Amino acid sequence: MRYGLLLLVLIRNSFVLELEFRLNALVNLINSSLACLLALLVLTGFFGQVSQVGGWSFNQMVALLGVTLIIESLIDSWLFPSIHSLSEYIRRGDLDFMLIRPIDHQFFITFHRFNVWDGANFVVGYIVVLVSMHQQDALIFSNFVQFNLALLLGTCIFYSLFMCSNLIAFWFTKVSDVWIICYSLMDIGRFPVSAYPGAMRFVLSFILPIAFVSNVPVQAALGMLDFGTLAMAFIYALGALFFTRYLWLKALSRYSSASS
Repeated sequence: MRYGLLLLVLIRNSFVLELEFRLNALVNLINSSLACLLALLVLTGFFGQVSQVGGWSFNQMVALLGVTLIIESLIDSWLFPSIHSLSEYIRRGDLDFMLIRPIDHQFFITFHRFNVWDGANFVVGYIVVLVSMHQQDALIFSNFVQFNLALLLGTCIFYSLFMCSNLIAFWFTKVSDVWIICYSLMDIGRFPVSAYPGAMRFVLSFILPIAFVSNVPVQAALGMLDFGTLAMAFIYALGALFFTRYLWLKALSRYSSASS
């Protein structure tokens, strides 16, 4: 409860800081809508030549576009502003001031900054998914719940990938561009994992499980998800969060030893 209220305070503080840039919200929403329309036009033209991509239909690909827009909005509005600067905090010594706060340090680093107006893609992406569900006659309560659960689990997995890639800064300070790897993974996640060759499909499903981030929420939204896949997504998300916590504590202990 305490950390839930603290999260709301951190979001509110970020919102207050960005109030003077209110026009950015409208601009970002227009840009996101135009980019989405362009992507839909490309998909329409593409499916004028083929009937499937990796076994996925046009409506499934539209839902996948919506999910990738949602994840990209979480990167731009949350993960990037909060976590990307970790290497700079370490290099400049600003991390020391963050670590004296009487709250969980990983929680604060994870949620201390939001670019609220960059969340426009979330709204656009969510609408795209809902429209796709309606087109597939899949807009029912059970699918809606499964979609949001799968999206939450996928977000946990992607957060862990993003956080762990930035924790390298505790060992190698100048790693400010490592976030590009995560963006590249999301570019790969724009397509069904089934469209990739066998070896790459295995990597994207079990080693760098981007399939659980982008593909599984689509399957949940359209009523194509079986319980086994959802359970596996839960196990991966839980394991990823535990590993991230372990790596964070390891990195923090290394930082404390180096500072003393």
